[in-house]
Order: sequence, then C-alpha cells, then structure tokens
Amino acid sequence: MPIGSTTPTKAEVYELWTLWKAAHEKVESTIVAAATAASNLTDAEIAVLLQLEAAGGTLRQAELARVLGWHRSRLSHQLTRMAGRGLVERSDTPASVQATVTEEGARRMALARPAHLAAVQRWLIDPLADPAALRAALEALSGRQGS
Repeated sequence: MPIGSTTPTKAEVYELWTLWKAAHEKVESTIVAAATAASNLTDAEIAVLLQLEAAGGTLRQAELARVLGWHRSRLSHQLTRMAGRGLVERSDTPASVQATVTEEGARRMALARPAHLAAVQRWLIDPLADPAALRAALEALSGRQGS
C-alpha cells in the first residue's frame, strides 16, 4: 500500500506486521549465517566488534552499551564471553571499564566483513528498487534520521 493511500484495515495492518516479521527473520538469519560461516563469530560478537572498530578499537563499556542499545549487564556478560575467546580485552580505568578489540577479534572481523557485506547486498539491498527509500524508512523507524 503506497504512502498517502487510504488507511489500512486491521487485517491489512496484521498482514503487514506478519510480512515484516517474516522478512526480518529471513534476512537477519541469512546474513548472520553467512558472516558466522566465514568467521565463527556470533551476531552479538559482530555487533560489538563493529562498534569497537568504528570507534577506533576501544570504547568505554557504558558507551558501548548505549550505542548498541543493550543493558549494561547484557554487555558485561557478552564481553566476558568474548574476552574468553580472545576477541576483546577489558581494562579498568579510574572512571570506567574499557573494551578493546584484540588482534584475533580484528582478524575474525576481516573474515566476517566480506561475507556480511555480500549477504546484506544480496538479501536486503538488491531486492529493493530504491535503496535510498529503504534507508529513509529505516532511519525513520529507528529514530536515527541523518545518522
């Protein structure tokens, strides 16, 4: 239903919701599977490592939780698992705890990145006629316009 058309019926709203859920689950699981197969990283590990790399390799744990939209305890447990796998190091500073990507974490991200990008292109961008419209819609839905 094009934007600006008549108000959808309840049945149409539920149908759109069902389609959204099915598409999200299919696209996400397929992209994650491709990246995981290439790097042996989980979706959560990729999310953390992407944010750390975007910040130059190190972030305060509280800031990392904020950017990911995660509760601090969830991030703390995730970082503990990742440190155990040699993907990140944690260090205490007088004001905070910091997380830093290790060489192993960077190596694994280098393996994940091409597979991840190719899967995003194939399963999210290629099926759409207008990727700019997708970006605008996703920014509006996530509240991150102009990011």
